Amino acid sequence: MMDQDRWTNGYKAYLRQMRNDGEWGDVVMLTALCGAYKVGLAILHAQHEGGHFWVEVGEVEAGERRLGLYYTGDHYENLIMFKEMFPAVCRD
Repeated sequence: MMDQDRWTNGYKAYLRQMRNDGEWGDVVMLTALCGAYKVGLAILHAQHEGGHFWVEVGEVEAGERRLGLYYTGDHYENLIMFKEMFPAVCRD
């Protein structure tokens, strides 16, 4: 379901749907998480015609983190490895 389609019945219906088990997050949830954790996102979107474009989510101050995601049209995927983000907790 497209993000804008979720809002056609209002935000209360959207929140009821989003609290269901198995419901995937969307750009609305990603934006809320960015604000809560002071993280920005740079999302690379694939276009049906074969091209790509970038979308930035969240406001990032100097020194705050920005994470990269790839949006396939169905799911968000990480652009970097977990160990690159958190080297202190990863062992080779």
